[in-house]
Amino acid sequence: MRASSQARRITRAAAAGLLAMILGSAAPAHAGSGVNAATTGAAGTTVTIAASSATKLLNANTTRYGWTLYCAGTAGTIVALMMPGDSAGNAASPAPSQTVGFPIPANTLVTNQDFPLRGLDSLHQRIDAEAQGSSPISCYTWEEN
Repeated sequence: MRASSQARRITRAAAAGLLAMILGSAAPAHAGSGVNAATTGAAGTTVTIAASSATKLLNANTTRYGWTLYCAGTAGTIVALMMPGDSAGNAASPAPSQTVGFPIPANTLVTNQDFPLRGLDSLHQRIDAEAQGSSPISCYTWEEN
């Protein structure tokens, strides 16, 4: 009886130690991170991008170290074109349009690492987009600060 009681205490101690190790190694949360926190939409809602004019997807943010976009649309199509502005928050120039910009595929996560600008600061810049075709689309954004 005494041996099984001691074995249970050792097992509980080992489990508690393992849990403490797992919790201690978890990545810390960043206070400035959030879904759509830096867009024209409210937190947790989509940003609607029109097919007739450029819309701001992400504000410029010099403390950001990562961003992700997800635009819903017909699978396999290009749903938006995006262009960078600058880290001061100015609009993209040239503005994205039906023929100008970098395409965002529908239903695909696009990150700052996927953005096709070499040597430019696409991480911290404002990002503007315009929908392709004639219908507006909805995009989610995520940023890490």
